[in-house]
Amino acid sequence: MSNGTATLPNEGVSVSEVGSPIFFGSIISLILMGVTVVQSWTYFNNNRDSLRLRCFVSTIVVLNIACTCLLIVELYSHLILHFGSDPMLVVLPTKSLGVELLLNIFIIILVDFFLANQIRNLGQTHWSVVVVVVFAATVAFGIVFSTCTMSLASPSLSEVLFATQLGLGLIGTGNALFTCAEVVASIALAWSLHHSKTGIRRTDGILTKLFTWMVTRGLLLSVIQVLSMAFYFANPLSPHWIPFHLLQSKLYVITTLSLYVYSTPRPQVGKQVFTLLFEISSDSILASLYDAK
Repeated sequence: MSNGTATLPNEGVSVSEVGSPIFFGSIISLILMGVTVVQSWTYFNNNRDSLRLRCFVSTIVVLNIACTCLLIVELYSHLILHFGSDPMLVVLPTKSLGVELLLNIFIIILVDFFLANQIRNLGQTHWSVVVVVVFAATVAFGIVFSTCTMSLASPSLSEVLFATQLGLGLIGTGNALFTCAEVVASIALAWSLHHSKTGIRRTDGILTKLFTWMVTRGLLLSVIQVLSMAFYFANPLSPHWIPFHLLQSKLYVITTLSLYVYSTPRPQVGKQVFTLLFEISSDSILASLYDAK
């Protein structure tokens, strides 16, 4: 074949099989990004939360937007820049996906720390539960962050980390610890909300809805993380794990914002929800709930 002409994929390699998971995962991720934009717009135009909470929400939203921009760069590289080239250029992830993974774990650890703080504020569980959540999230962050950083710094090291038993062990341990932190935090918050009932019908109704939201959220995020890890372990060189990974940051942000966005139009309910989640001590939580009746 003459120079300047695109080379056809090698026989036996299906570009569509490699590119389809990335393409469809990206489409779903972009749709969820639209949901995040609507939630963020609603939140910042209607909320009256503390500066600390607003900064937290702003940070995870900005990181989520950055993940989406890097995803677009990844799509451009796979579907346009290297279209019709060597199939290995389609199979191998680019540096933009590595940076996106780094930003993704920043979102996860920020949300996990946020949930750990709410567990501490509610005061319905032993202090060791907060330690477990923070410890698991911190160790997982350290493992995944160091692995991704080293792989970005050295392409040859990337092959060792992401396609060997050592790499599988490190990434599996990091994902397992993130999943553990999410499950423990969800169970602890659900337990705290269930045991914070006051006997007041209106307040208990809010607590029941929060309990349902927390359980559903924990199950959804845990399933996504387990599926991502399972597909990666099954075949590290296959991109079938990528769609589940691309959904993680979006679902973490959407489920976190959903509570505040949908409570905003109802001032009395919003006040109770805000009091429940962000007061300093459990005594002031219960007192404020009684006053809001």
